[in-house]
Amino acid sequence: MFNMLMAGAEWERDTIIERLSKGAHGAARTGRCPSSTRAAPFGYMKVGVRRESHLELQPQESATIREAVRLLLDERMELGEICRILNARQMFPWGRSIKGGGNA
Repeated sequence: MFNMLMAGAEWERDTIIERLSKGAHGAARTGRCPSSTRAAPFGYMKVGVRRESHLELQPQESATIREAVRLLLDERMELGEICRILNARQMFPWGRSIKGGGNA
């Protein structure tokens, strides 16, 4: 009896996760924020409220991401060195300095 109850609970949990995932992906496909309560990901800003909200690029943060990716892929730098360079250029995430590589 207990095993049947646990199997039912597991199925319900999987169903809930699937529904939430489909809803988040559907919202993202239409340009809305996947969650109205969560902050926008780094590089974006949330515009609007609740179901009317959508993501727009935040130019300064987007530039930080592009530069970090360029240093990583094109220059083949390690994370610690990238963090030191971005800090020196004052390209901080959310206005804070970043640390990396243990001795940054």
